Amino acid sequence: MKKSLFFAAIALMLSSCSQTMTTVTSTSLDTKSQLLTATTADLEVQETRISYTMVPSEAIRLGGKENVINAAVHEALQKNGNADVLVDLEHVIEYRDGKIISVTVSGHPAKYKNYHSLGDTYWLK
Repeated sequence: MKKSLFFAAIALMLSSCSQTMTTVTSTSLDTKSQLLTATTADLEVQETRISYTMVPSEAIRLGGKENVINAAVHEALQKNGNADVLVDLEHVIEYRDGKIISVTVSGHPAKYKNYHSLGDTYWLK
């Protein structure tokens, strides 16, 4: 029994381990293709200026000052004809103890009309 364990240990030490190495090569190429397109639209601006005051919720305040302003603009546009954009935007923010308690936005509501793509002649200039 001792002889067979001895020979097994010798055989194990004399056996060689081989290591296989593989080399992976790859190539990446940058393609220089571009797709140039642009869509423009006319802007129909109302002459009357609107003003809207909003008291933001805690969730809106957590998004930061710009989020509060954007939310107020969104609500102002929805309540005044569902316009697309507020032109000549002005805003006033009221703070108390470092927190925004209200924001007032004002401007001219406007809607995008007459969407159209620019022709190929525009890009050839």
